[in-house]
Amino acid sequence: MAVADTPRIERFTLVDATLDRTIRSLADGDTLDLATFQDRTLTIEAYTQPRRVSKVVFSLQGPIVYTNTERSRPYALFGSKTRNNGSCDYIGLRWNTGRYTLQATAHDAAIVGDTQTITFTVVDSREPPTRVITPQLRVYPVPTTGPVTLSYEGFSEETTLMLVDHQGSLLLQRPLGRQSTEQLAVDTYGRGLYYLKIVSEQGVLLRKLVVE
Repeated sequence: MAVADTPRIERFTLVDATLDRTIRSLADGDTLDLATFQDRTLTIEAYTQPRRVSKVVFSLQGPIVYTNTERSRPYALFGSKTRNNGSCDYIGLRWNTGRYTLQATAHDAAIVGDTQTITFTVVDSREPPTRVITPQLRVYPVPTTGPVTLSYEGFSEETTLMLVDHQGSLLLQRPLGRQSTEQLAVDTYGRGLYYLKIVSEQGVLLRKLVVE
């Protein structure tokens, strides 16, 4: 195949996932101010050449760690859904401040394109409210057919993540990551009911997980 036919990532755009609208292009070295977006959820879309490829593989590193493979347009970092009227419903998150690195690779059949990498910074120019941070844990989606995403804050460094099945058998035990978001491949244990336990000096948080 000619070099010109190799799939590639042409550009990235920042998308308002609350309103399902493109905000602006996103380039290496950019700074995003959360105050500008009024607490809306955001995602990033990749545009490819050719316009349609077999898949786009994303990897996000930073305060939020996330990987995803999109096999149809739009190629959005956190995925999307199609409404009954055919319009696109982007899935987004409220981002944490910090420095991020995003990598995306376009695949077309057996041809793998070059990986496009950008680094950008998320800031919040608003004066942060004074508050006491208590442990918070969000797990989604539940029920699931694949990995679940854990979003958390306020835990001490000595915090343990445990996964047990419905009979109480321990399947996984490891330190909780220091980032604020991570993925847990609970689907690798098969369909069924599981319990996620987060154990720290502040106490124990328990969440029920269902794999369909």
